[in-house]
Amino acid sequence: MCNVTECIQAKVYLVKCMNYGYCPYKKPFGLSYFICNCPTRKEIFDKYEI
Repeated sequence: MCNVTECIQAKVYLVKCMNYGYCPYKKPFGLSYFICNCPTRKEIFDKYEI
């Protein structure tokens, strides 16, 4: 599971991934961060802040 490094207005979730394999929900942002669009990952972060 990718680590959320920053959440902007509960809409944009910046993640740093330990695994650089294919994921249909992540889009590159800068050199080492991704924007995560995974609804499950967003829900986990919103509820448990992990």
